[in-house]
Amino acid sequence: LAVWVPACDDSSSDGDGDADSDVDGDGDGDGDGDGDGDGDPAWTNEIIATDDTGRLSSIDVAPDGTIGVMYYDFNSFNDGICDEVQGEPPPRTRYPIRYSHLPSGATEWQHEVVLNPLHDAAPAGVSFRFAPDGVPTAGVFTGEPIGFLCSANDAVLAERDGSGNWSFETVATTSADTPIPADAPITCNEQDSSNSGHTVGEWPALAFDSM
Repeated sequence: LAVWVPACDDSSSDGDGDADSDVDGDGDGDGDGDGDGDGDPAWTNEIIATDDTGRLSSIDVAPDGTIGVMYYDFNSFNDGICDEVQGEPPPRTRYPIRYSHLPSGATEWQHEVVLNPLHDAAPAGVSFRFAPDGVPTAGVFTGEPIGFLCSANDAVLAERDGSGNWSFETVATTSADTPIPADAPITCNEQDSSNSGHTVGEWPALAFDSM
């Protein structure tokens, strides 16, 4: 897992200590530091974590400058057989959701596991934001086996307190919790089929109504 950030120049009037006026000292006439003359900012990358981790990442910066990144681990693990479901029981496969953060002014990233939700296929993303008061917050999916599903099927709001503990509030457990209105302008003749069942969707998106 890595992050890419645009490089900053050292300009005051020029600021790079040479005799030209291109600011970054690479002689191409712009100030982006990459030497190609196109004026686009140069980017740098920093490795956050290794060992096959870092799929479906979501990043935000807190009001105090802390950088936070939430992501799934590439590596899953099994913790038994999912004999709660109907039909042939599959293995209970879990994909860890991890949180890495770089506190403002720090030089070393800190890492932790948020939770280990069940997934019967590759997971489909998280949505991470810092709340206006700086609390790390995320939209994720989790849930226990039900029906034919041995997979995350509930929408959950996750929050991290000042001691580093995560709490989880279930937002929706069935499709009917967030139904498609009967007068929605869609063309599916079987519209109501989206309003029933145990799943609530994929790819959460988290936002705050004020910042």
